[in-house]
Amino acid sequence: MNVDQSLGINTPLKFKGINKAGFSWPLIIGLFAFFYALLNQNSQFLDDPDSFMHIAAGNWMMAHQLVPSFDPFSFNTEGKVWIAHEWLAQVIWALVYNWGGFGGVKIFTAFLFALTLGLQLRYFLRYLPPIYGLLFSFLCYLSLLTHLLARPHLLTWPIIIIWFTTLITASANRSKPSFALLPLMVLWANLHGSFLLGLVLIPFIAIDAVIYCDKEDRVKNLLLWGLFFLLSVLASLITPYGLDGWKFGVDLMSSPYLTGITEWAPAFGSNLIVIELWVMAFLVIGYCGNVRLSIGGIVILLALFHEAIAHVRYISIFGLLAPILMAQPYAKGNPGKLLAGNVIDQFFIALSAPAKKVTMIFTLIVFGLLAVIYQASNPIVLNPKIAPIEALKKVQELGITGNVFNSYEFGGFLIFKGIPSFIDGRADLHGTPENNDYYKVTDSVDSTQITSVLDTHAIQWALMRPIDKFAMYFEFHPSWKQVFKDETSVIYVRQPS
Repeated sequence: MNVDQSLGINTPLKFKGINKAGFSWPLIIGLFAFFYALLNQNSQFLDDPDSFMHIAAGNWMMAHQLVPSFDPFSFNTEGKVWIAHEWLAQVIWALVYNWGGFGGVKIFTAFLFALTLGLQLRYFLRYLPPIYGLLFSFLCYLSLLTHLLARPHLLTWPIIIIWFTTLITASANRSKPSFALLPLMVLWANLHGSFLLGLVLIPFIAIDAVIYCDKEDRVKNLLLWGLFFLLSVLASLITPYGLDGWKFGVDLMSSPYLTGITEWAPAFGSNLIVIELWVMAFLVIGYCGNVRLSIGGIVILLALFHEAIAHVRYISIFGLLAPILMAQPYAKGNPGKLLAGNVIDQFFIALSAPAKKVTMIFTLIVFGLLAVIYQASNPIVLNPKIAPIEALKKVQELGITGNVFNSYEFGGFLIFKGIPSFIDGRADLHGTPENNDYYKVTDSVDSTQITSVLDTHAIQWALMRPIDKFAMYFEFHPSWKQVFKDETSVIYVRQPS
């Protein structure tokens, strides 16, 4: 039996008054997430130097009215092919920044965070008791915090929810996929490389619709899902780069450079706690309830679990998709759980119906205005570990010019400030020692080799962190002089021969 019903219809009379204002759990959780992100006083959402690069890239595209084919930002890779596969997301982030500065970026980040959790919880409430739905939503909240950054992937979180909940529902109903999703794939492919995940998982979702449907429908379902997969692939090619966008994603995933990036490293420390909580939740629900995942669901869940362990960035994807895979199987195995039972269940069910449109609009307007007012009076303080503002003020004050050798962490902010970088976070351009001499300096103990690299690239000044081991070369070499130093950055200038 496929269960798909509004839980609010079973609300006892004594709790109906709770929801007179038209609120609902998704709206309440969305507001909580929004204000958590907004009131968080640190600049966690801007703790990645790539965020600055994305804004700069978006503004470059709007200024030149084109999508770049060659790198315009790093003198070290000038003229090299650059696939700006996230071009649309970069333009959107640039527009947000141009409208509201970093405060606007923070508000938009909080909004996307809230929208994602609200959409996901609305899906849960179709199939799960509200308490379970809220538990899953809380665990997803913790998962998303591991990658809550003002970067292109954030724009795809709501898309991921819509894409997979629609396909999983169609598969569970043994029906055809919704071809109305195809424009969403076009949008997704122009926002972020994670569109490949949306394509790769289609066959595994389709397994249930083909295998478990009535025999007379199997061929029809196979053809329809196959057609949907083919059209989705074609839709993903509707980008400025076509097949090169696909090639970029494949090349990036196979790059050895990824192992040196924190978000692509295996899960560690506090990140493992989030995965542990998910595993415990699934074990308890699986033990206490009659939950049977399909073949496709098992394959996807195991693959997501593996990726979450192997790469920190996939913890957020696991939090988005894993509970969605569990919702319908739980509802089918435990239909009685959807009805109001004890007083606690009755209270939670009272807020499970969709929020009233008037309430939603009023809430968005009022709290949106409050967010703008709050952010205007609480300006963003950028993290000096990736945004060396004081150091660059010194550069301007001293009139320092010429090519710069910079630490990796400062590349994005240099681009944001209009200074060509030596290295930044674009893995396709700066990925390995074979295509960037940066590593010949950072990984070398041979002063002669370092001098050769700096001379070859006509480096006139260097911006790095005091903790960088290669700073010792600049500190003691007679050709270089320190002109600035604080806790997070240091500047050296080449002295005349």
